[in-house]
Amino acid sequence: MSRLIIYGTKQAAAFKGNVNDYDTLIIHSTYHDNPFIDTAYAKEMEDLKKYDEDEYNIYALGLWGIPGGTFFNKKNVARRIKEERTKKPLKQGYFEIKWNDASTHDKIIGYEWVGDDQGYIKIYEEPKKGYPYVGGGDTAGEGSDWNTGAFTDNTTEQDVASLRINFDEDLYARQMYCLGCYYNDALIGVETNYSTHPMKELTRLNYPNQYVREETPDAFTGKLTKRFGFNTNKLTRPVALGMLRTIIREHPERVKDIDTLNEMTTFIKNEKGRPEAAEGFHDDCVMARAINCYIAGQQRKTIQIDNKPLDWSRLPEDLREDYMNATPEQQAYLLKKWGMG
Repeated sequence: MSRLIIYGTKQAAAFKGNVNDYDTLIIHSTYHDNPFIDTAYAKEMEDLKKYDEDEYNIYALGLWGIPGGTFFNKKNVARRIKEERTKKPLKQGYFEIKWNDASTHDKIIGYEWVGDDQGYIKIYEEPKKGYPYVGGGDTAGEGSDWNTGAFTDNTTEQDVASLRINFDEDLYARQMYCLGCYYNDALIGVETNYSTHPMKELTRLNYPNQYVREETPDAFTGKLTKRFGFNTNKLTRPVALGMLRTIIREHPERVKDIDTLNEMTTFIKNEKGRPEAAEGFHDDCVMARAINCYIAGQQRKTIQIDNKPLDWSRLPEDLREDYMNATPEQQAYLLKKWGMG
């Protein structure tokens, strides 16, 4: 006796048998065939095509495939890797620190850039006077060897520098300190889940602009306590990764760091749908860039000269573009010429 089995999208995607081998009628339908779904659901299905063809083929069209796949838009990531693979950063190296007392290391009084082709810091764009910058940091945790940093221009959200090192956390924090100071006292938020040592080292050195998060209410006052550093949890992690996913889908040119792009090729959704690095791979650079996205809201997006925000309403669009594309020296000249410096 024949059986009638109506396969919806997910069931059809999972069916691997040959229909001729069964005394079975299979009807394959997709959301296109369902007259009862609303326009919002139809749009959700169509939107899958924009950022994940695997999910679109499986869940929207009911074609055979492996659920999961990469988390970030594969085409955009592949294109960016091809574009950046042969490029060199503007400069590469590290910072040599000057201490007030070499024996105690209690205060940084200066730092000097040291060029090194094998250096762990890559500079893609020099800092511009008055511009706001953001630095997200991810520390080495379980199954990871790298402490990383991702710095961006908060007016454009483009990469300006990256840091990737595998030595002690205090040394990592000191390089983050120098990099932050180099970029106009950038807002820095370092992940604190596996270790609070980098954040404590930044605090000990009196870094002036750390990300502040609100946590558990105080037991006596009921007020939310404020702490330095970024906490990756079930609430913040999906948001941070989602923000980075949007950038890769809509503005992939903003990500210039080749290590981050390479990690994105092995950043997948597991069988439960949780985005994570594939077994045997790393996600340190991806997480640093995602944290950068999340904390950027605490940094201003306006350009300030001598603590005064630039009044862009006084300038026509073509002059704003001239300013954005100019060198720091040229910008200073233009501001003086326009009576804004």
